[in-house]
Amino acid sequence: SSGINAEYGISNTELQGEWIRQYVVYVIDVKTDNKKPGGGWERMVVKRRFSEFVMLQKRLRKFHGSSMSNLQLPQRRAMNPLNNEFITYRKRELGIYLQKLMKIGSLQHSELVFKFLSSSCDDFNKIGLIVMPKQAI
Repeated sequence: SSGINAEYGISNTELQGEWIRQYVVYVIDVKTDNKKPGGGWERMVVKRRFSEFVMLQKRLRKFHGSSMSNLQLPQRRAMNPLNNEFITYRKRELGIYLQKLMKIGSLQHSELVFKFLSSSCDDFNKIGLIVMPKQAI
């Protein structure tokens, strides 16, 4: 196939913010073999909050509804979201979610997925997606 070979996994978690505003970011390791001349893998690290995964899921459902039917995020609420056990559980579940997501053929070239997995897109929750009407292009 002529598609991009890539591997995705959540390698780590980090606590960010201060005091009651602390939150967890999930460190996504993105490895692709499409950019380096002469082969070899290019590695990139992207950090995403759980709320950004939720936004990705909402947007993908809006644009790719039927192909998203079997894809579920782990539970949203936790009594203590900064609890180590819960963070470990959610990290594992989000890793599984990413693996399943990337197996859906119609999403492999999705602009949404690309932006989510791009470090140049700092806050996925704030990106604007403008869908132009065909006659305006």
